[in-house]
Formats: sequence, structure tokens, C-alpha cells
Amino acid sequence: MGPVNKCRIYMMFFETWNVRKAGLYKKNTSGCKVALLVVLVISMLFAGEIKAQGVVYNAQTAAYVKRYKKMAHTYSKRYNIPASVILSVAIVESSSGCADVSKRYHNHFGIVGKNTGRGRKSRYKEYHSTAASYKDFCEVISRKEFYPRLKGSEDHKLWFEEIAKTGYSENPEQWAKRVEDIVLEYHL
Repeated sequence: MGPVNKCRIYMMFFETWNVRKAGLYKKNTSGCKVALLVVLVISMLFAGEIKAQGVVYNAQTAAYVKRYKKMAHTYSKRYNIPASVILSVAIVESSSGCADVSKRYHNHFGIVGKNTGRGRKSRYKEYHSTAASYKDFCEVISRKEFYPRLKGSEDHKLWFEEIAKTGYSENPEQWAKRVEDIVLEYHL
């Protein structure tokens, strides 16, 4: 499909959505350029990412935070692990709930282990629910050597450093930075 046909399709799209009435589309020699620009902006919004002041905001991650923030706070109170740590690790490890492991196995933390039931073969542990995954993550962390020293501390940076040292990730420095960035970006 040539550029002229694409432009006609974009123009038809905007006419259908009455963009002309909103003043976002003007039929003139640069009409195709304007239409393409508006389509690009709209597609960026639907893709869910907007970059402002150096921070990438992702609508999928924001929805994940909204959905699981209460659960993270529940387990935070029970295990004395900051909710920001629980939620940011879940976001990174599950790709905001989009990763196949989180969808198929309800494993939001990338925890490796045996699978029981359903006959699926995977190196990742399978849970009957997301809540079970959150609980197991907190139990795994509470068995670590550093836990008694950090229990009750709200210093998420220190938690990330200690978790990274245990071999939780294959690239500890990069992982610690990613989870820290999530805390800052989403004000966890």
C-alpha cells in the first residue's frame, strides 16, 4: 500500500471519528502529515507509554499497581517487608502481570520450584492464585539471612541490595536499579 492510500485511510479514520469537528484535522496540502501526527500520538497513548521528564509511564504497570497495591500492603504488615519492595519486585518479575509465567502459573516473582498438578512442565513454581505467589515471596524473603536485620525497615534500597546479593537475579546491579526505578516512577 502506497503513501497516498495510507493517507486516504487515515483521513477516512479521522472523518469517521469526527476529528475534523475537534479541529485536530485540516484538509489542505499538509492534511496527510497532520493526520499521521495525530495517529502517532493516539497510538502512543493506546500503547500505554508516555515519556515525560525522563520517566516512562506505562498504563499497564499503573493498572497493576492499582490492582495489587492492597495485597502488597496486606503482606507487608504480616511479614514486615515494605509494600514498595513487594510490589516493585512483582512488577519487574512479572512484567506488570503480562509475563507468561505470571499468567499461566500465577507466579509474579519468578520463583523457581516444583509444579504440582495440572501436568505442566516448567522451571517456575506454579501457584493456585496470585495471592499465594505474593505470600510465598514474602516467606522466601523471611527465611533469608538478612531478614531479621531488615525486618520492619522501610529502606527499600537496602532491601533491594540484600535481595540482589542472595542471587535472586542473574544481574544483581541491573535488577536492583530496575526495581528502584519502579518505586520512584510509581511513587510506591
